[in-house]
Amino acid sequence: MNDNTISIAEKIYFDDDGQLVIIEGRPNFTSAVEKLFDNSFNMHICHSISWQTMDDIVGGIVKASYDASKKKELISSFLNALYAGEVSSTVKNIRTAVTLSDEYNTWCQRNIESLWSQNNGLVQTFYQKMFSQVHNLRLDKGFWNIRIQMNFDPRHWVHYNDAGVADMSDDNPNPPSGPDVYRNTFVLTSDADARQLNWLAAVTSAIGFGYPDFVQNKLGVSFKFSEAYTWQPVLYSSSNSFLINWDQKAYLNEYIEWDTSKF
Repeated sequence: MNDNTISIAEKIYFDDDGQLVIIEGRPNFTSAVEKLFDNSFNMHICHSISWQTMDDIVGGIVKASYDASKKKELISSFLNALYAGEVSSTVKNIRTAVTLSDEYNTWCQRNIESLWSQNNGLVQTFYQKMFSQVHNLRLDKGFWNIRIQMNFDPRHWVHYNDAGVADMSDDNPNPPSGPDVYRNTFVLTSDADARQLNWLAAVTSAIGFGYPDFVQNKLGVSFKFSEAYTWQPVLYSSSNSFLINWDQKAYLNEYIEWDTSKF
């Protein structure tokens, strides 16, 4: 696909009444972003903030009764959430990735009003660039990526269970010591993950959405799960190198469909 051909024209458009329509399904990545990742077997280009969340939040803001200036402010904040991530070491060329990330963010920030301008070409370009924001992407485990659904997908983390035993992401910088302090706690060990969650929480709080699914504190450093979340800890991350067995299945969302051949 080349970047001059918008492949999402039948998924995101304005109808005859001027209403934004978003049909089930995801945009494609731009060809420039696809070339950044060496997509090998069972690996996916993974979003930290999911497409479904982008769809729900941006589409919800556009269709809400806010005035144009409020819509622009809220969508700008959401773009900041996407941009607050890090450029992954899994890209082929860091310099190109940074340039693309900056370019896509700048374009989207300048063209927010296209989302209610009834210009199909602009709104489709906006969604594709938002979907392809490099700071929000990495190459990681496809096995987990397809099961995360719309949960936030952190990159660097440690989870201590009730016994103080830790699971952690594959590439985890400086895991905190002293597990007794963090029993039954999910600890973000990446500033970028924390920044993304804090921006996301600010936006969703402002519009009354119940996101993010991970409940985090205002410092963005670590957070304890409420009772409702103790059964779905860090297994919601593409940065897991482990497969789970049936005894651990209860920790995951009951709506996930499992391929039994994996176990």
